[in-house]
Amino acid sequence: PWKGHPGRTLHRYTVRSGDTATRIAVRFHAWTAELLAINHKTSSSFWYVGERITVPVVTAAANRAKKSHHHAKPRHHRPEKHPRHHRPKKHHAKPSRPPQYHPSRTQVRDEVRRVARQHGVRPNLALAIAWQESGWQQHVRSPAGAVGTMQVMPGTGRWLSTLVGRRLHLRRLHDNVLAGVLLFSLLRQDHGVRRSLAGYYQGLGSVHAHGMYGSTKRYVRSVTLHWRMLNRGWRPLG
Repeated sequence: PWKGHPGRTLHRYTVRSGDTATRIAVRFHAWTAELLAINHKTSSSFWYVGERITVPVVTAAANRAKKSHHHAKPRHHRPEKHPRHHRPKKHHAKPSRPPQYHPSRTQVRDEVRRVARQHGVRPNLALAIAWQESGWQQHVRSPAGAVGTMQVMPGTGRWLSTLVGRRLHLRRLHDNVLAGVLLFSLLRQDHGVRRSLAGYYQGLGSVHAHGMYGSTKRYVRSVTLHWRMLNRGWRPLG
């Protein structure tokens, strides 16, 4: 335990390539500010490969994530009533998707604005990211598999689910927006707006290792432009 800090368990860790304060904190369910403080670092400090550090794990969050993982319900297969090749065909109309899968752009805009305020992200900046990613549309899916308004990858959604303590369903508007806003909020803990946008698009580890790609620089410029326009009163939907 961390003396004077109830609810924390100290964990020794060796820094690996691509690690940042935010990534280490998220991986071990710790707070970035506490991680920096206990290792006598600031947000601009370097993390060296092979460096031995101490991680103040939030015990309750770590236990909750472990419990969620171990209690995942196994899938059960129903026994077949007919051999596969003799099974009678059923002609049922496909059920329509629930209404939350097809929100209007106005609904998307309002949800992004609301969630951003709740999590300390500037609403117009979150709206600019969402506009660049999807044009404020929840039903879109990229060729790479990114989903919804904030274009969140499924793997990122599973990782963020451990932070919120429940499964995030990226095809639902609220969960998708929450995942994107939380991801950007985590990036902003240690980085400025420009680098955080680059990390959102390219991946922070890749940005650290390779710098910003040309497409990343164009993405950052585009989101920044949309953000400025929104601050000046631009309303894409009238």
